[in-house]
Amino acid sequence: MNCIQADRDCSYTGHGTAPDPSSSVPQPETEPSSERSSASTTPSAAPPTSVHIPAAPGSGMYSAHDNVSGPRNDDAVNVTHLRLFHHFGEFIVPLFAGSKDTDLGREYLRNYHKAAFSSEYLMHEILAFSASHLARTESHPAAKSYAHLATSLQTKAISLFNVSTQNPGLNTIVGTFHFSSLLGTHLLSDTISLRDISLDDYLNHFDRYLKVG
Repeated sequence: MNCIQADRDCSYTGHGTAPDPSSSVPQPETEPSSERSSASTTPSAAPPTSVHIPAAPGSGMYSAHDNVSGPRNDDAVNVTHLRLFHHFGEFIVPLFAGSKDTDLGREYLRNYHKAAFSSEYLMHEILAFSASHLARTESHPAAKSYAHLATSLQTKAISLFNVSTQNPGLNTIVGTFHFSSLLGTHLLSDTISLRDISLDDYLNHFDRYLKVG
């Protein structure tokens, strides 16, 4: 019966005879052979290829002992991300706009938020910069975890930005401008905060900033 319903010719071994195709078992409507062939040979859509950006030298992977866990995958959003987003408005923006000029700070933050909601790479860089700042202000081991998180988020931001440049348009100008500005500031901030490294290593980091900034 399964062979009849599947519209297939079946052969049987042993005793007995094959079921009579003219029996009273209702036959399903058959689709044209060309449609069946097309459906069976059409490959499934392949997932988009992501751009891999190597992490900066010295960065590590997440550890089970880290107090701050990173996202389990690229699309996951957790409470840590919300804290980073809030931290950007509360502590990072006043450093740029000046703590006394609150109107300028609000306008600065509004512009960044508006651009980030339509530019995923900018949102990732905002979170990366906040994590980098917390890595320098929090105590160990949270500081180490935030440093790892900052590297992961920045790598993702650069990857998304590289993909976006393949289809530039008027709607990406503002996001690109804010991203370039924030990424350059982020790299400069990381460079001048380095401690206990040789002059050659420091100059290499500064050269990396100049090439990006």
